Amino acid sequence: MRQLSLMFFVSFLIFSGCDDSVKVNKSCGDSFIDPGEQCDGSELQGATCQTLGYYNIQGTLTCSVQCLYNTDECGPKCGDGVINTNFEEQCDFSSMGDTTCQTLGYAGGSLTCGDDCRFDVSGCTSLCGNGLTEDGEDCDDGNATPGDGCSDTCSLETGWTCSDSNPNICSEVCQDGLRIGDEECDGTDFGTSSCTSLGFHEGELACTTVCTLSTENCSGFCGDATVQAGYEECDLADLEDQTCISLGFYPGPLACDTGCLFDTTGCGGRCGDVLVQNTYEQCDGDNLDNETCLGLDYTFGGQLACAGTCYFDEAGCVRVAGLEAGAFHVCAMLEDGTAHCWGGNSEGALGDGTNVNRSRPVPSGGSVAYLAISAGTSHTCGILTSGALECWGLNDMGQLGNGTDINSSVPVGVIGLTGVAAVSASEYFTCAALSDGTVRCWGNNDYGQLGDGTQEPSTSPVPVSGLTNVTAITTGEQHVCVLTSLYGTVKCWGGNLEGQLGDGTFTERFTPVGVLNLPNVAELRAGSRSTCIRDSTGAVWCWGRNNFGQLGNNSTINSNQRVQVSNLAGAVSLSVGGSHACATLTDGTVKCWGWNLYGQLGNGTTTNASVPVGVTGLTGMGLISAGGGFTCARSIHEGSLRCWGQNAAGQLGNGSTVNSSLPVTVQVP
Repeated sequence: MRQLSLMFFVSFLIFSGCDDSVKVNKSCGDSFIDPGEQCDGSELQGATCQTLGYYNIQGTLTCSVQCLYNTDECGPKCGDGVINTNFEEQCDFSSMGDTTCQTLGYAGGSLTCGDDCRFDVSGCTSLCGNGLTEDGEDCDDGNATPGDGCSDTCSLETGWTCSDSNPNICSEVCQDGLRIGDEECDGTDFGTSSCTSLGFHEGELACTTVCTLSTENCSGFCGDATVQAGYEECDLADLEDQTCISLGFYPGPLACDTGCLFDTTGCGGRCGDVLVQNTYEQCDGDNLDNETCLGLDYTFGGQLACAGTCYFDEAGCVRVAGLEAGAFHVCAMLEDGTAHCWGGNSEGALGDGTNVNRSRPVPSGGSVAYLAISAGTSHTCGILTSGALECWGLNDMGQLGNGTDINSSVPVGVIGLTGVAAVSASEYFTCAALSDGTVRCWGNNDYGQLGDGTQEPSTSPVPVSGLTNVTAITTGEQHVCVLTSLYGTVKCWGGNLEGQLGDGTFTERFTPVGVLNLPNVAELRAGSRSTCIRDSTGAVWCWGRNNFGQLGNNSTINSNQRVQVSNLAGAVSLSVGGSHACATLTDGTVKCWGWNLYGQLGNGTTTNASVPVGVTGLTGMGLISAGGGFTCARSIHEGSLRCWGQNAAGQLGNGSTVNSSLPVTVQVP
């Protein structure tokens, strides 16, 4: 045993003495990198923070006492299990944060982290519209809307090209002949654009190499300061010498609008714009500026309209065709032939079926149409369109001509008369001129006023002796005068105590006699006991009673022959009342003379005048009618009525019974 141990020891020594290989001394800190060491002392084997994959490449890599790298100053790195978002890490090995395939917009699948700490979506299921170009997709622009280059199935659309980025950015392919997307044009495809749609007047569009429209071949546009005829009315300051007036407007500044059309807002309006320019218009279209026929002084109203000239069309306003004043009442005949009367009605003279006085006009005579009317003292007569004659009112002397002496407040027919051309109602008798030129009279005949050679009264018409070619007739209180033709002779008959027959005597005449020394007679009018004519020159001549100066010759002496009314010329209408007379003149004014107890001369006084005096404030008159103690006039335009003087029975027609020495307006209820 001892020998065996010795042999083993000797052998060990022998073998040990023969080994000449390198001996390894594993000692950390000897600056020699032994197996299992990363470093030793300052020996780092060339490694740095950067070569080891750390993000802080400026950091200092050192060696620990265990001969391992000390990376404390190298910062984080991919693979350290921490998601370093500051260094664009999406994940870090198994650390995925809360991100999944679904949160990244995929349909599903398994999300992993790549060696670069970026998501590995190869295990995710593709989804069109998620902004990622995946297997089976040509593109993915982040939406599933077609028409933007990438379709709703993530296929590339015709005429587009898309970038390689995620999401894809797609753009149109210019000059491929397809106008798509934001291209204004492509080749010859201009869509709906044209020179005219772009504001030019003519020419052909072109398309540039970047698929934008070129208008270099278009010509003329609104705003180039040149008027292109057929396209523009004006252009900026170029108005083509037009003005507001030349365009049919009223004066004002004409301008040009942005559409190269005339801007007429500065003009003073125009006829037809339904706005009333008072400086130039009375009305416009349906706009009457609140005016009416009544406002235009048409007593009986009517329907006012506006003419195409923007002036009132008064054709629809009611006109007065005739005006007749009796002793205490007045009748107006309208253009439609109806009679409207007012004033005294105690005997039914108004013909309205009552005996009530009326201070405003009422329809008379049953509202039938008349050709002419005449008002007497207390009765009225009217010629029908058939030529027959009706009368109504007082009939105590048979003056209604219906064969009785019974009063009637409604029209009654005059017996046996046809073809009546003119009528004149007096106090107690009536006379009519027929179309054959003869005359009939009826009623009282105390003074031979029926002209039949007797003094016998008659309740029906009797022929006047020896008359032919009569064109006008007028009656006074006791006498009658006729005109045989225009500018013809005048004959009279009846009472003549004051010389009212004008034959140079004061003798009653039971048949007609000629009036002496008359000029050309244009109008013939009888008063109570006087007579006047208007000659062809507009002068007025009178004869008969003159106690109030009603002959107008500046005296109060009766005359059985004509005397000229003083200081009167240009008369166009004449009327003689109870004891006064009036005439309208060519200038539309009115003058009166004679008795003035009730202010019937209209000059604001009650003083008689033996020469004509002007009616105060009255102009524009064309027709005159003198009554017993009052006077009425109709305007030249035939619409308005004015009355003045006695008004006890309401004969002034203004709704009162107060006398007026100045004209008042007749008012319709």
